[in-house]
Amino acid sequence: MSRLLLFLADGHDHGATEVAQLIGRESPELQPMLISPAWLSLAGWSHRISAGGTVSTRIDLPDGRSFDSGEIAKVVNRIRWLPAPRFLRSSPKNRDYAAAEAHALVTSWLTSLGPRVLPPVGGNAPLIPEISPLAWRNAARREGVPVAPLTVPGDQADRQAQSDRPDEAPGTRDLLVTGKHCGGGLADRYGEPCRRIARRLGFPLLLFRFAGSGSGPQLMDIDPIPPLDHDWQVQQLATALLA
Repeated sequence: MSRLLLFLADGHDHGATEVAQLIGRESPELQPMLISPAWLSLAGWSHRISAGGTVSTRIDLPDGRSFDSGEIAKVVNRIRWLPAPRFLRSSPKNRDYAAAEAHALVTSWLTSLGPRVLPPVGGNAPLIPEISPLAWRNAARREGVPVAPLTVPGDQADRQAQSDRPDEAPGTRDLLVTGKHCGGGLADRYGEPCRRIARRLGFPLLLFRFAGSGSGPQLMDIDPIPPLDHDWQVQQLATALLA
């Protein structure tokens, strides 16, 4: 019996689509399913929490597909925002209330799935994955990874970082961490410290963006929702999920 691998992702999230298609071809035991944030808001929900804390959830999607929590093997959460499409013509107050209710419901559901959700949700972990610049910069410094100085987009230092080594292919200095796996042009040099940074931050899936400078590569940014716009990134995430 196949188990569900859910991707909570917008319809234009081509990276998630490619990973899902690759897993669908390679694994008879996992059934990938892409669900947009809007469909989560439009779905029919049965979400019950017993007196003992046991949670049972059934979701009926607008297209007729249904599933419950017991069928889920893994959820890859790539939600950047959670709309409330049923309330588009409502007053701002009602729209905000509906959005807050939907946010609480989806958060409760994902929290109940525990380690099956990537990245984890619950406690201090938000529904919408985000990491403050202060947090990732401090974690990088602790692990000895060089961090680029703060710059204003468009200033001279930013332009130099973006234009350095123009002969390199796009993504050459991206480093992707997927749990125990690490890939990219700088994996040999910074793979292990970046894995430790990911563990410190509590995000097993992270894209580290480096840029060159006169003193060598420096970490410019961290993205908890990697765009997966390179074949090697798609393959790496698919391999990690299959494992």
